Amino acid sequence: MRRLFDVIAILVVIGFFLLGLYGAPRGEGSLYLWIALAVFAALAVGWLAAKSGEVVAGVGRDIRAARVAAAKIKLRNRLGSEAEPDVEAAFAALAKRDWKAAAALMFIAAEGGDPKAQHTLSHLFAAGAGVPRSREEALKWLRRAAERRLADAQYELGVAHFTGYGGAMPRSVADGLDWLRRAADQAHDGAAVRLGEIFQRGDGVEKDEHEAASWFRRAAERGDPFGQRALGRAYRKGKGLPKDSVQAYAWLAIAARRAAARGLHEFIRESELYDAEKDVGGTGKREAQWLIDAWDERIDHVEIQQKKRKRDRERIRSLGRPIADRIRSEFDRIREDAANALPPPDPEPTPEPEIAPEPETAAEPPRR
Repeated sequence: MRRLFDVIAILVVIGFFLLGLYGAPRGEGSLYLWIALAVFAALAVGWLAAKSGEVVAGVGRDIRAARVAAAKIKLRNRLGSEAEPDVEAAFAALAKRDWKAAAALMFIAAEGGDPKAQHTLSHLFAAGAGVPRSREEALKWLRRAAERRLADAQYELGVAHFTGYGGAMPRSVADGLDWLRRAADQAHDGAAVRLGEIFQRGDGVEKDEHEAASWFRRAAERGDPFGQRALGRAYRKGKGLPKDSVQAYAWLAIAARRAAARGLHEFIRESELYDAEKDVGGTGKREAQWLIDAWDERIDHVEIQQKKRKRDRERIRSLGRPIADRIRSEFDRIREDAANALPPPDPEPTPEPEIAPEPETAAEPPRR
């Protein structure tokens, strides 16, 4: 679009130059010439407006960057330059809705490398809570948390690549798929369902219902009601899977039960569940109930194992935090001792004053 406006502006200049060189023509051709020049002039004004809009947007970005830089200095000064990261205090302040204190504590913890603090700080910058609103800064912290393998951040960054994150970044289907796959590989059910929807609709990729069904299954077997509902509908409509009324009714019933347990009422329309049950019939209903009971037991076991692994990770992290703090303090002490043990630099030698050479005296003539 910018190149089009550049071409139009050049044509406007050439048109007025020819008009001034040869004079205004007379007759019917003059009307068309003036109409063409008016159109070119209007488009040139649009080009100038677009250019000015870019300038204004650039100035706005610079102003937001300056405000963010000033806010970072305030956040650091609020707790002192030697403040230690305290993630628990940061989330406690966040729970009390003390946005400024939460932002200051979260900023210190995020700079210390905590991925959860980095992820939360990106939300604070995106909402403008306790800090100036800045999508660029929010995206920066979101990317840092995703690079530290936080699944929620990887999922949000993948979605951001598809949406453009409010204009803060260019859209990229390849990068979006990459980050969503990374999150799904860490058992993020939302990322798996999102990948299934992308392949099912063909959003920026080649439509592949088999690939979509495989992602729905991964989320469904881990207990996600959205994946279970999508898998049941795929079985019922035969999208990426062979039609199977028993499997369809079983997964839809499991999804409805799991959603109700999470407080998601009217998750599946009663008419849809009734039609799926009607398709099964009397003979297949016993088989479907057996599948429901078997999958409920298996999913409960998977959820228990996931909660146990999460508790173990938190315990290991809590046990390792004092050790990391002790190692950090020990390194600081060694660095300080090494700095104190260094001998003071030798003073620069003072230059000796130059002595002027004695004037040569004429030799006395020998005596006779």
